[in-house]
Amino acid sequence: MHPVLLRIGQFELPSYGVLVALGILCGWILADRLARRCALPQEFILDLIFWCVVAGLVGGRVTYVIVEWREFLADPLGTLFSRAGQVFLGGFLVALGALYVVSRRHGVSPLLAMDVLAPALALGHAFGRVGCFFAGCCYGAPTQSHLSVCFPRLVNAKGEIVGSLAYLDHLAHGYVSPDAVCSLPVHPVQLYEALGNVVICGLLFLLWLRRKFVGQIALSYVLLYSIMRFGLEFLRGDASRGVYFGLSTSQWLSLALLMLAAFFWLRVRAYSHLRSDLTCPPSKSKRKNDA
Repeated sequence: MHPVLLRIGQFELPSYGVLVALGILCGWILADRLARRCALPQEFILDLIFWCVVAGLVGGRVTYVIVEWREFLADPLGTLFSRAGQVFLGGFLVALGALYVVSRRHGVSPLLAMDVLAPALALGHAFGRVGCFFAGCCYGAPTQSHLSVCFPRLVNAKGEIVGSLAYLDHLAHGYVSPDAVCSLPVHPVQLYEALGNVVICGLLFLLWLRRKFVGQIALSYVLLYSIMRFGLEFLRGDASRGVYFGLSTSQWLSLALLMLAAFFWLRVRAYSHLRSDLTCPPSKSKRKNDA
């Protein structure tokens, strides 16, 4: 755990923010490369990524407020402007709305825009999950696995225990004593998901070269990520996820997205022969230009 990357006096540079910014940059580079294969204008990609990032951050925070409404009522401003508190799938759904609006405004098929953005999203999300690990949020459930990690007890200048989140949670439940130096061993679920996103990004990039219909890359991303996220939620240990009928908020959203993706896969594929003008096979000339 290393929440602060750089500290100069009162100025602190959070590791999470740096990694999220790095993820956005790497995602933009990948999306721009794929967009050039489809002869999409660079200004469209810049506009698309900007508004999707803004919508995703706002949507993720709003979803968190909805899930943690009791915390919001107790401290509205603190909840809204705290560094913690994002629900990725909530932000993803809001970002889809932004993608649709921006694509229509530029006269680009939203399905094609989603195909271009999907691998970039997986790559950027991997960086974000590493940021979660450094920040100590989104931690895993206690385990005796050899892959387990412990998050430290953090004390401020007044001697008050202020973190980490895993330690505070385990302290509140009586799993550790106040004099313990760290939390119980937990799954590094943030790193599991980061690795999973890198694998998904690689698979989507390979699929891009062999895609059969517009929307295939985007729908593949939703299918793969929903399955992965649903399974990883069983290894999560943080309580700020909301649990309803035995499943977390993210698991219910994953199931909904999984069913929608399966439905649209069948529907879009059935009509793909009518939308052949939207595909952008990577011709040899375009590949040479990209090299």
